[in-house]
Amino acid sequence: MQWRKVLQSNDVLIFEKKKSEFTIRIEARLVEGEWEVIKKYYGNVNFSEEYYADTKKETLQLITQLKSEKDLQTKDIERIKKLRSKNLRINAKRAYKDTSVEKWYIYINNKESGFAIIRYDDQTLIDVVVQEKYRYLEDKILDELTKILGLDDVAYEIVQNVYFYNKSTNYTTETVKSISLEELDFDEAE
Repeated sequence: MQWRKVLQSNDVLIFEKKKSEFTIRIEARLVEGEWEVIKKYYGNVNFSEEYYADTKKETLQLITQLKSEKDLQTKDIERIKKLRSKNLRINAKRAYKDTSVEKWYIYINNKESGFAIIRYDDQTLIDVVVQEKYRYLEDKILDELTKILGLDDVAYEIVQNVYFYNKSTNYTTETVKSISLEELDFDEAE
């Protein structure tokens, strides 16, 4: 099925797509100068995702992105609901600290699930990289991580970028020491 425009005005945008199991609706509303965008699944299942944008242009870009994403299936929604209902234990362990940069490993339920790079400048920049399966817990993870890192009481601006991955590969390489002929006591003339 294709997306169809249900309503468009200066402060409301609504798009809808009907599927056999449920209907997907993207609603964007201008609320107190900020755009609130909600992607809803309703019918056999009820599920929603919430996003925010500052301008109408950003909102339209977000809507285009949401419309192009792969639609969730009923089993995906049930899995996400189950994950959201669990009590998650989020911890962080510092990997290193430099004068203006820190790296932290993120553990969710005692499993290493990602990392965060924090750069201190005029504003604090935080890049968080976590497994794709935790995408729908982004707010919860960011809130908890901000508390753990002691950044919840700061007076300066914090910019957070979150990246998700679904595949992880580890490589181990062995270094081989090269030996010159001189170290082996060989004479090239022989």
